[in-house]
Amino acid sequence: MSLLIDIADAVVARLTAGDFDVAPTVVRRLTADIRKEDANDYLLQVVGISDERSPTGARDVTRHDVRVDVALRKQCDKNDDDAAEELATFIGEVADWLLDEALAADHPADDCTLANETPTYDHERLKNDGLFVGVVTLNYVRFVDRIPREPVTYLDLGNDDNLNLGNGDLLALTG
Repeated sequence: MSLLIDIADAVVARLTAGDFDVAPTVVRRLTADIRKEDANDYLLQVVGISDERSPTGARDVTRHDVRVDVALRKQCDKNDDDAAEELATFIGEVADWLLDEALAADHPADDCTLANETPTYDHERLKNDGLFVGVVTLNYVRFVDRIPREPVTYLDLGNDDNLNLGNGDLLALTG
């Protein structure tokens, strides 16, 4: 779960540093708030959705597929196609920015790779409620060692057939 939060926080940091035509407010939330009230500014909500884990061919490595959504909600006149197009363009710019910019190098999630991004918006909500809701779905991949790897120490037994365990006991080795 902390990887999901780390990546969502890194996305917030990248968006906050973004160079957009409009200056959005960027927040991380547990769930996106898509109510119509107070939807007059460019509010980008970053929501960690899932962290799916699967084994890889390597014995001690787990693949994490992390999904993060970036949602924009903004009130819009449902009959103003130009305003809706402007918002759709903005959500596309957000997607392009995240695709082009790596996560911050000093962030805990800096070794994640953005596998793909998909910008969409809700036509029905715009038509019925006059509320633009656009979402960029981000899929990040990270490989994590399950077991910390320690250096292996080999014992040189020489010609002795017994191993002293240090407590006075001897372990007899058989061939």
